[in-house]
Amino acid sequence: EERDATEAQHQQAAKEKLLAAHAAALDQARAEYEAGNYDNALTMLDKLLLEEPKYVDGWVLHGRALAKLKDRSRAIQDFTRAITLDESRQDAYDYRAFLYFQEEMYADAMADIARLLALDPNNGRAYKLRSDCYFQTGEMEKARNDAKKSCELGYEEGCTAAKRLKAR
Repeated sequence: EERDATEAQHQQAAKEKLLAAHAAALDQARAEYEAGNYDNALTMLDKLLLEEPKYVDGWVLHGRALAKLKDRSRAIQDFTRAITLDESRQDAYDYRAFLYFQEEMYADAMADIARLLALDPNNGRAYKLRSDCYFQTGEMEKARNDAKKSCELGYEEGCTAAKRLKAR
């Protein structure tokens, strides 16, 4: 019994050491990303995600780096992986919705925005992005309403859009 307890302690210590190593690797990759070294960040993240394929933070940062390099389809895949691993990741829905918008995939963007708003009904950025989708699809009244709501929630870009749409 004592040997089992000692073995469990060793396993727990090894697990904690591995988690710390993964967190350190993610921090290094994030520093490369923030310095604009997206290729370096991707190389580090590729290694990390090979070791730990269920590391949601790794997939999100990997997707962000790909998006910066204009590899939108692979970035969308990374955000989809992150969402599959953790359906409550608002950042992954947000990034993916924005990429869908950039790719003119408005229905997909709207689906992610709906999920974002279900997770956080006070997300001003989500209302602004939905306003943009409505604008692109010619639904001006809905675009105005969402821009206004975004502004009311304190999202400055929503206020700018609301003023611009009011004139239309």
